[in-house]
Amino acid sequence: MLKKVPDVFVIVFALIILAAVMTWFVPGGHYARTTVDVEGTQRTIIDQSQPFVFEDAVPQTALLMGALGKTAVAAHQVAINYASLMFMIPLGLSMATTVRVGHAVGRGGLAAARLPGAAGIAMAVAAMAVSALVMFVIPERIVGMYTDEPKVSVLAVELLYLAALFQVS
Repeated sequence: MLKKVPDVFVIVFALIILAAVMTWFVPGGHYARTTVDVEGTQRTIIDQSQPFVFEDAVPQTALLMGALGKTAVAAHQVAINYASLMFMIPLGLSMATTVRVGHAVGRGGLAAARLPGAAGIAMAVAAMAVSALVMFVIPERIVGMYTDEPKVSVLAVELLYLAALFQVS
C-alpha cells in the first residue's frame, strides 16, 4: 500500500501545477485575465472563477486520504463535508456582494460601491468566524450527526479543528 502513495502525490502535484498554468498563462482560457476601464483607469482583473482553482484541490485531497486507509477517508469525508457546507454561506454572500457592487458601480462609480462591498466582506468574515467557532466548541456534536463509529469520530474531531483554522484563513 505504501508503494501507491508516491503515485498519488505525483498525480495531485501535476493537477495543482495544471491549475496554476490555466490560471496565469492561458490567454482567454477559463481562468482568463481581463483588462477593464474603471472611471478612466485601466485595471486588470482575474475571472471570478479563479478562486475555484483551490476548490479543485478538495477531490485531490480525497485521493491522498485514500492512501491512508478507510478510517482516514471516512473522517476526512465528515470534516470536508461540514467545512464545505459552511463555506457555502460566504460563497453565496460573495456572489450577492458582487452583484450589489456591480449595481453600485453602474449607478455612481467606485465610491458608491464601497458600502455594499464592505458590508459583504464583513458578513462573509462574520459567517466564517462563527463557523470556525462552532467547529472549535462543539466538534463532537457535529461529528455525531455523521457517524457513531468511535475511530472515525476521534479522527474527524481532530480534522474539524484543522478545518476551523482554514475557515478563517
